[in-house]
This record gives sequence, C-alpha cells and structure tokens, in this order.
Amino acid sequence: MRRIQFFLFAGAVGFAVDVGVLWLLLRFDLLDPFSARVLAIAAAMLCTYLINRTFTFGASHRRVSV
Repeated sequence: MRRIQFFLFAGAVGFAVDVGVLWLLLRFDLLDPFSARVLAIAAAMLCTYLINRTFTFGASHRRVSV
C-alpha cells in the first residue's frame, strides 16, 4: 500500500511540476509553446523519476548507466 501511495504522490508532483514549468515559461515569454512543452515534460519526468527511485522503489544496488 505504501508503494501505491508514493507512486500516486510522484504522479501528482510531476503533474504540478509540468504545469508550473509550462506556465512560467509561457507567462514570461521565454520560449515558444512547443519548446516550453518539451522542457516542462522533461522536468516532470525527471521529478517523478527521482521521487519514484528514492521513495517508491527504494535504492537499488544496480547502476543506472552501463
């Protein structure tokens, strides 16, 4: 049950990061909508990856890169 809660939490935080980054980039006219969307998705993916890796699934003894 704990994993499901952390997984849902990571998704909610990722969504908030996605919306927040997109809003900031478009609000201050820093990028065009397509480029802003790409960066917002990348930020959200990184955020959810870090939360899931740290809290949801725990530390692994395997390396991420080969």
